[in-house]
Amino acid sequence: MGTMRCAVLGDTVANMAQHLSYEVEVQDYINDLGRQSARTVYAHENFKQELSEDELEKKNDFWIGKLYSEAGTHLEENLEDEEKVQKVIQEIEEGDNHTSKLKDEMVEKSLKGQLQTAYNTNIF
Repeated sequence: MGTMRCAVLGDTVANMAQHLSYEVEVQDYINDLGRQSARTVYAHENFKQELSEDELEKKNDFWIGKLYSEAGTHLEENLEDEEKVQKVIQEIEEGDNHTSKLKDEMVEKSLKGQLQTAYNTNIF
């Protein structure tokens, strides 16, 4: 929800500035590094099998977001698993391995879904 809120706010400010005759250049910042990406990979590796076929048939950003949320709940209740997320971060930073490739795949799928939502809501 936060991503959508930011998109709507940014689009609104850009539209208002354009309406007031300001020259506006709209840019998106995609942060595919850090804890959020590691938690997404951790979630995929540990919770994807728990998703139903119906959930997996929805847009990728839906089920990825669901996994991310489930991982957050799990990590709050199982603090000892934070070490596993830290290991994922290290593997992503090393690059050229299964974990970093999975991160790239998850980011691409999530981004495509978010861009589709932005397009459908007329946010450019």
